Amino acid sequence: MPIGGGLPVWYEDEMKDSVEWKAAWAERAREEAPDFNLDRGFSKRREDIERLSERELIEFIDPHSSETVLDAGCGTGVNISRLCGSVKRIIGVDYTAGSIERCRKRIEAQNIQNCESAALWILRYVAAAWTK
Repeated sequence: MPIGGGLPVWYEDEMKDSVEWKAAWAERAREEAPDFNLDRGFSKRREDIERLSERELIEFIDPHSSETVLDAGCGTGVNISRLCGSVKRIIGVDYTAGSIERCRKRIEAQNIQNCESAALWILRYVAAAWTK
């Protein structure tokens, strides 16, 4: 509940946590780790498990060619690669500039035309919407 019409009470605590998380992810993005390790925090599992995980993601999202998808926390763009052929448009956002840079390189290398990506702190937009 907002105090005096301002930001919600939880926002200050969340922002402190977010600053720490943002710094941690920014540091990880500078490492020479493969994209998978950066996105997931661990190395790939067996290929059959990875294919099952990808299939379950696609089934859960159930993308349609007329839809626009927001990938909040897109990391290096793995899910953008998976979904771009199934949707009209996909927007990837992440608050770590290093991850977005890797995402943009993936988009360019794969010549993905229906995607936009941006480094932004989505919690700020949630809080701003809360106060309106």
